[in-house]
Amino acid sequence: MVVEEVFRELFDEREKRIRDAIELREPDRVPVICHGIGWYFKMVPGVTARDMVESNDKFMKVLLKFMLDIQPDAAWRPVPQDPLASVVVEPTPMIFPENGDNSCEPKIISRETMKVEDYKFVIENGYLATLMKFLPELRPGIPNVQKKLMDKLGLTSDPEEPPLDFTKNIEMLRQVGFPAYFLFEMLSPFNCLTLLRTYPKMCMDLKRHPDLVKQAIERMVPEMTSILIGMTKQCDLPRVCIGVHRESATFFSPKIFDEVFFPEIKSMVELCSKEDLKVILHCDGNWNPLLERLTELPKKRCVIQLDMDTDPFKAKEVIGDRYCIDAGPMELEMATWTPEEVEDYCKKLIDIVGDGGGFILKSEISREAKPENVRAFINVAKTYGVY
Repeated sequence: MVVEEVFRELFDEREKRIRDAIELREPDRVPVICHGIGWYFKMVPGVTARDMVESNDKFMKVLLKFMLDIQPDAAWRPVPQDPLASVVVEPTPMIFPENGDNSCEPKIISRETMKVEDYKFVIENGYLATLMKFLPELRPGIPNVQKKLMDKLGLTSDPEEPPLDFTKNIEMLRQVGFPAYFLFEMLSPFNCLTLLRTYPKMCMDLKRHPDLVKQAIERMVPEMTSILIGMTKQCDLPRVCIGVHRESATFFSPKIFDEVFFPEIKSMVELCSKEDLKVILHCDGNWNPLLERLTELPKKRCVIQLDMDTDPFKAKEVIGDRYCIDAGPMELEMATWTPEEVEDYCKKLIDIVGDGGGFILKSEISREAKPENVRAFINVAKTYGVY
């Protein structure tokens, strides 16, 4: 009973720390979150890279060990990248790991699955119907693949296998004192269309058929957001994560962002806000020219999650009075920097971006990361990051 009380108190402390940061309040200290258990399965005997995508139980065994060993404040996406269900959030052919691989991270294959004439199908039928149409190409080699995916999504009356239910994953984390940061990352409609079309084809589509792209996005937004909200609420979580990668200035101009991408982002944020959910916008790429535009989103409803291509110090100046900023050293830095360099950079982030609250220290690490860098990253938040 005493142990249960301790874990319950730890859960409450960590969840409050994250909520305070998102609400732009000063928590007791800077929250710290770490993504990257793809390499950690090697620390658990009897677990293979393939297990990490096929077996929820073995995935959770690795995740729980990672959380207890590393001690971040929340678990990042506590669900495995199931070879079939993952198509909902990343509709593209993928290579999944085999036993003997060093990493459990699936690899995306860029292939034109959807033709320009298929925009009409998307506009008329929506996202799930489009997935079902292309599913045999996206996940070849799986017999009766449409029925199996419908079963997993709980959309059939006679399922041959149980629907996805990750409530037990959330509860297992809660029992050892850890909240989940979010359940899974749903890529935005535009990102999904780009995966189906490929980046070069999408560039041509935006030039030749901008109205088709806009109409397809508008059709997909409510359906995709509803899936995200439904799965998140099923697990009683207060946050969702939306991946907005190809919307960045790395790929397209601010003019296209204004005309095509921002209405999409704003609609998804507003739909989630109506359900009282905070939105973590996973903003890969260069968002420096777009930060001012983001100020039109609802205040205190978003976490702006950045990688090293966006200046977090500029982000603090432009949006720091409206949204929590989530930033830190990424895969390359955690693999090549010294622990002292990691610590110095994190201290600078805490001093400037974390001034007054509204900051979450985050890292995304790969199997090349130095263990001493991971320890330095976690420790600096817990020692230097106290308010």
